[in-house]
Amino acid sequence: VTGVQTCALPIWKFYPVAGINISVCCNYESKLSVMKLCKSLAIVRFLLVTFLLLSRAPVANGDDWAQTGLLTASDGDSNDRFGSSVAIFNSIALIGAKNDDLNRGSAYIFQRSNSGYSWNQIQKLKASDGISGDQFGYSVSVCDGSVLIGAPFKNSNRGSAYFFQRGVTGTWNEVSKVSSTRSNAQFGYAVAISNLVACVGAPGETYYDYPSAGTGYFYKRQDVGASWVFDRERHEALHNRGTVLLGWSVSASNDVVLVGAPSADYWYYEPVMRDHITRANVGFAYFYPGGGVKASDWCTSQYFGKAVSIQNNLAIIGATGCNRGAYLFQKSGSSWSQAAKLTASSGQRVSVNDKVALTEYGGLIYFFYKSGATTWNQQAQLNIGSTFAIHNNTLVFGAGSANSARGSASILSHSSCGDGFVGTLLGTKTCDDQNTESGDGCSSTCEIEAGWGCSGEPSDCNRCGNGIIEATQQCDDGNTLDLDGCSSTCEIEAGWGCSGQPSNCNPCGNGVIEATQQCDDG
Repeated sequence: VTGVQTCALPIWKFYPVAGINISVCCNYESKLSVMKLCKSLAIVRFLLVTFLLLSRAPVANGDDWAQTGLLTASDGDSNDRFGSSVAIFNSIALIGAKNDDLNRGSAYIFQRSNSGYSWNQIQKLKASDGISGDQFGYSVSVCDGSVLIGAPFKNSNRGSAYFFQRGVTGTWNEVSKVSSTRSNAQFGYAVAISNLVACVGAPGETYYDYPSAGTGYFYKRQDVGASWVFDRERHEALHNRGTVLLGWSVSASNDVVLVGAPSADYWYYEPVMRDHITRANVGFAYFYPGGGVKASDWCTSQYFGKAVSIQNNLAIIGATGCNRGAYLFQKSGSSWSQAAKLTASSGQRVSVNDKVALTEYGGLIYFFYKSGATTWNQQAQLNIGSTFAIHNNTLVFGAGSANSARGSASILSHSSCGDGFVGTLLGTKTCDDQNTESGDGCSSTCEIEAGWGCSGEPSDCNRCGNGIIEATQQCDDGNTLDLDGCSSTCEIEAGWGCSGQPSNCNPCGNGVIEATQQCDDG
């Protein structure tokens, strides 16, 4: 092809998770053929994802994740901060936009289609009495047909939280509002809801003479769909003396609520000194029911409990100070004990299920995957947002600062060989032709087979020798012979240069500079 050929092609669908809007525009002025640029984007996208997102260790094929949704607000505007808070439960994703409408705030409900790979906005939620500065959507939680949303700065930082319920027609309706009357309580700073219990954190609430002692307000209901009522028994059992920021973080699963108190002091008796010692800001987390826990390697100013997450019999608790990290706790009977510490990260934010743990520190998200009964390995280091949540086989990441702070959220679903996704989070697949058969170019473990080239998503695979340069092939001269410049596996042989499609190969010394040759003086 001679003259100028111009193309403007969007980089593959994974790019928006980093809040980046990129396209590729290539100008070519050459006597060389353009080697199927569109198909070679498979290589470009893999390199881009690797560069932007991952510092990874290898994992087994099948233990991988693919982006299946990019969510944005239908009416989004600059500085809305859509994605500043996120929650997910089965096919429902809840995304907070705390700065929407002059900081009144809002939250958006998205629902996954029956196919599992399409997400659609179905409703925008707003507080019935919202005013500027409330930041409704600062915290969000969803469980089945129930939603709980915090507005911690309402009424001069006293704070409120709002319960929504899905009706028989599928519409979500505000069913009740709960609030604090205490100055600077920041009621709604953190929220959590499960089928039968809910909790609203108020870390700024004063208790007796202790400012920012904090607390958690518990709510319960007898059946799914019934009204929520204040659980005074649990609430009164929760108070601590001291400025402990109780309620800074909360999480709920089944009938268990987990509440963090990152500024709690540790008092203990020192037998040698025969005195009581106080260590400041050690931090605690409290299971209700189940009791309080601290880190096994506790220290002064550890701030254990800065973030918490619980799902079934597994919990994760973050610490951001000394000995920082994320601590996994396992339930046995009615008690909880520390099972592991994820040391490659810190626990500014955390989320967990039975196979995946996510932690955040300094703007980076650390992805851990469970192998075996008790071993957790870091698989990736991500720069794709600042908030996240997990439920079953679905992850949601919020990027509230993306796109001039309009924000976005990305959905990742578990990916296995045969589902057609190639550019996955951990990059364990080099192809996926939507089957698990070998001998068709893409093997049963989703690896490109020798002598083949694969491109596209799902993968389109062709043998070496068809005259088309695809995926990892360096050349294709229409045959599978060696010693003619393009080998039987479609690699350029030493001392040769190849160009065009089908490839025209010439040895070094013919006076023509081709392909990888830097010079040729004849």
